[in-house]
Formats: sequence, C-alpha cells, structure tokens
Amino acid sequence: MPELRLRRLTVARLVAAVAIGLAVGLVDAVECRADSSCDCGPCPREQDQVWLVSSRGLWGCDWESNVTRLKVSRYDRTEKWVASDLQSFLNTDDADTVTVVFLHGNRIDSCTAYQTGWSAYRRLTSCAAAQPVRFVIWSWPSSRECGPIRDARIKAARTDAHGYYLAWFVDQMQGDVPVSFWGHSFGARIATGALHLLGGGALAGHRLERRDPGALRPMQAALLASALDSDWLLPGHRHGDALPQLEGLLLVNNRCDRLLQRYHLLYCRRSCRRALGATGVSTRRLPADQAAKVYQIDACCYVGKQHRLVNYLCSPTLMAHIRAHLLFEEKTATMDPAEAEAQPDKPLAEAPTRAEPSESDVVVDGPAATPVADSAAAPILEPASQ
Repeated sequence: MPELRLRRLTVARLVAAVAIGLAVGLVDAVECRADSSCDCGPCPREQDQVWLVSSRGLWGCDWESNVTRLKVSRYDRTEKWVASDLQSFLNTDDADTVTVVFLHGNRIDSCTAYQTGWSAYRRLTSCAAAQPVRFVIWSWPSSRECGPIRDARIKAARTDAHGYYLAWFVDQMQGDVPVSFWGHSFGARIATGALHLLGGGALAGHRLERRDPGALRPMQAALLASALDSDWLLPGHRHGDALPQLEGLLLVNNRCDRLLQRYHLLYCRRSCRRALGATGVSTRRLPADQAAKVYQIDACCYVGKQHRLVNYLCSPTLMAHIRAHLLFEEKTATMDPAEAEAQPDKPLAEAPTRAEPSESDVVVDGPAATPVADSAAAPILEPASQ
C-alpha cells in the first residue's frame, strides 16, 4: 500500500509539473532591461504606415457577417492611435508598398498586442532598405483563459474563424498589392488557415467568396515556431491549399522548443501529433514546384529552448532571413546553407536563453509535439560552430 500511494503521488507530481511548466511557458509579460540591443530607434519611418486591425469581439458561427465588424485603427505621428475604417485602409493600397501582416501568439491581450507588434515592426525595419512598408498588427482574441491546456485548446479552436477574417481582409486589397504574413505560434496557424481559404479551401465548412477567384497576388510568409500540425501544409491536408498561394515560405523552426515538445497535449496525452514549428515540413511529400518554395531554418542554437518571440526578434541572423522574405528581398531569401555558415552571428549572442527582453518586447505563448528531426525536411540552416 505505501508503494502504491508513493507511485500515485509521483504520477500526480509529474502531471502537475507538466501543467505548471506549460502555464509558465504560456505566460505573457512585459519585462524591462537596461540592455539596448533591441532598441531600434523612432517609429514609424517617414515612408511607412502602421495599422492595427482587431478581430476581437467577433463571436459566433456567422463568419461571413462578422468580418464587416473588424475594427481598424491607424497610427498617427501626432495623435498616436486614431480610429479608422476598412475603406480608409484600402485607399492606401499601393503596388510599390509591401503590406506586412503580423500575427501574434497566444495569451496576448489587446494592449499587449500592439506593444508586441511595435517590437516586430522595429526589428523588421531597423536594417531594411528605404522601400515603404504598410505594417498591419493583427489583434485576435487570445487573452488568457483558466487552465493552460484548456486555454491552448480554446485558442486552437478559434484560429479557423480568425483565419477566415484575415483571408477576407486580404482579399479586399487590390490584386497587385504585395502581401506578407508574419506569424508566431498560433499566429502562424491563423496565417496558413487564411492562405488555405484564399486558395479555395474550406475551414469548418466555410469557404471564402473571393472577389476575383483564381487570381494570384504576390505573397510571402515567414512563420516562427508554428503551432499547427506538421502535415497540415501537405496537399489534401487541413491547410493543403495554402502553399500554392505563396511565392516563398520561410519556416523558422526550433527542435529544442519546450512548449512545442508538448504540442500533442492539444489532442491527448498519447497523441502522435507533432508541431510544424518543431519538425518542419517534409518536402519529399510536396510536389517539386511547391517544395522549391519552402525554406527552413532550425533556430535552436539561436533562441534556445524558449518559445518567446523576443528571442527570434533579437537574433540578427534570423531577422535577416525574416526581413528578406517579408520584404521580397530575394537575394538574402535564397541564401544557401554554405553561404549562411560563412556569415554567421554568434548563436544566442543577441538572445541568450534566459535573457530579459526589452521593455517593448513581450513573452509570448505556445501550446505544445515531439521534436523529432525529419530527415525529409527542406534544407535546414545550422549555425556554424563557434
């Protein structure tokens, strides 16, 4: 009997430890530090625009009606955030201006959403060329719910609807406007869902009535620590129509991510599901023309075991690749592994595993997959040994 009680106690402690670890990893907080390595100067640049689009408060199954209630704000240099509308945003469409849509991860409230978006904008434009950027911070309902696993499951269920809202929003723009999706964790899941709908796919029985069916606009995507199943981008799978919509896809994966190692808990304890952000996508299972679009980086040696967005933002090497894809700078985007190893930065020099983020950076979410290396994945950039 004592041994049985001891075993039960041990199991209970292990379950509690997993739950606590997941909760700690999912907590979002704004932290301050004196280090200015992530201080990117005044924002926005004169040639840029910054917008905030919120899909918070859109509930229910009538997705088609909900989209008309998206809240739009623009950043004014004198009045700060000013309420606006969709038509005012569309009036700024320009084929020479890249529209970058940034999608945050889980457990982010409305206030923290724009703080996180500002951090991303600053890092994106700190070393960018002078080309104008229309930066859109997409704020979706990801505020904290009770219970870490319950919270992650609720947010995972919400991503389909908000993927639809994003797809509709992008479809309203002129067809020649270049659009880039920048998603972290569950934000990546929303981005691929939107691309799937733009490609004619369906989510939860909903299809997007496109203004110009079959038209392809120039689009790129950079997805960081993606919290979606590793096979969803394959043809015939849940987001199988997403990849054909893109000119290029950058997957910044992390086989060391402790949260993505527990991704299977979204389903059940014995699930074999793995996160795309941990394993990458198997390009051998993609058509050759689609596999050629995929570019993957293993960020383990740059960001360590943490799931936080700030660690990705503060790596010069990772940001160089992210910037190249989002701003359609093809030369850097197609850098091969040999070239990358010839110009490495020191792994974790800008973002040590336990580093404190700058005051404008936010610790972001992630649910939980076993980070098994996929031998069939696209070329993975490994940082050169120091």
